[in-house]
Amino acid sequence: TGNLHSTPLVMHRVPARLADILGEMVTELANMELRDLHQALCDPYASPALGLLVQAVARKESAVRQDFHLDTDGIFFKQLVAKALCFKDADRCAEVVYAMAGETMSSRFLEAVLWHTAPTQVAARIFEACIRGRVMEFAEDSVANFVLQTWLQRTESPEHLKAALDELAPRVRRLVETRRAGVLWRLAGACLRLRHGQEEMVDGVVSGLGGAGGETKKEEGTNSSRLDMAVLALQTGLELDVGQGHREGGHGTEHDRRLHLNVPGARLFECLMRFPTSSGKHRGSGWIICRAVLELPPETLVAVATDNIGSRTLLDPLLGASSAGTELGAATIERRERSEGGGRTAENRGEKSKKRKTSDPHRDEINSSLADRLAQRLQGHYASLAAHPVGFHILTKCFSSSGLSLEWKKNVVQELIDAESRLAGGHFGRRALREVGVSLYRVNQAKWEEAQKEGERKKE
Repeated sequence: TGNLHSTPLVMHRVPARLADILGEMVTELANMELRDLHQALCDPYASPALGLLVQAVARKESAVRQDFHLDTDGIFFKQLVAKALCFKDADRCAEVVYAMAGETMSSRFLEAVLWHTAPTQVAARIFEACIRGRVMEFAEDSVANFVLQTWLQRTESPEHLKAALDELAPRVRRLVETRRAGVLWRLAGACLRLRHGQEEMVDGVVSGLGGAGGETKKEEGTNSSRLDMAVLALQTGLELDVGQGHREGGHGTEHDRRLHLNVPGARLFECLMRFPTSSGKHRGSGWIICRAVLELPPETLVAVATDNIGSRTLLDPLLGASSAGTELGAATIERRERSEGGGRTAENRGEKSKKRKTSDPHRDEINSSLADRLAQRLQGHYASLAAHPVGFHILTKCFSSSGLSLEWKKNVVQELIDAESRLAGGHFGRRALREVGVSLYRVNQAKWEEAQKEGERKKE
């Protein structure tokens, strides 16, 4: 329930006998006839065991997945994986991988291989063998789409990503309508991680879900039409529905609103919002999606702010963009990669920290407008958010955002003061009153303003 990235990892020594048993299992499997091995990969009992074996032996032979290369002498890869996927015969490999990807049990083995072997070798080999030119076919298949999603999470080739993007971007609406938003989510995540094809990805979503394709790029003077398309794309992709809950004996209140959304669609837009919101004097590819979220009706935004998934996927990235600008998406992906065992050198981390400290007034102006706009759209609902266990976090994060102007901070404080007697009776309400400094504001407004300015200077 806490931050998994900071949770201590407990390592246990693998008994020597168990390691010997794993080696014996691999040897027995490697000596099987190819037909028998493929039958085992389709068996409902043997296939999960083989998938677990992939994970166990991969971790046993090397703590770093990148050490698995096709030309190594690792018994696991050379005798089992390469044999099962027929890597020595290109034509046979294409036929086998294609068949495995569409079969319920063997596809899971294929996913395990993609996850626990070097992406520069295996993911690239699998793409060239049977995915290139068939990306849409994989995406639409009820089983193979999961293999494609795993491949998108593991590929490190911008050229391969571009090939997949070229096939999928023009067919965004079809994928959403056929309940394949998860593929688009992983595609956007790959664009974010590799920093490649982001503008094309946003254009594909906006034009595919927001209207007729082709007219997604507008000049500054006509940008509103593209914004309208982005809002429609957001509502279509999320399948937004704000229902009013009911309590016993009467109608529900504002706290009873229930937000219904398409979770893969929400994750897709989360990735799009983590694209750069600005680039020098120009708006980045992610700005139009952030702006579209802010154009949702106020009651929908309040429902999003008080929903666990909605707040994390739609408002957290927006508030992060207000504070971090172009570095948000890259930093998030890097943390995830480190948690998976990737890691970065101290030199690279130093370069990142230097970039974050660099201030760009044009970028700050663009991103501060996002926080101000969110505060404006939520005006009149600050007190209800402060009293809500989820909305409290969104309100305080918006208040502490470096993009929020002092004038809007005053508006937040004043609205909480007006509801102070009600907020003081609840845990989250009391915390909100402390976070925004209501006591200091009431006693000495000038000193409160100076404290806010000092906090901004420390963030810079």
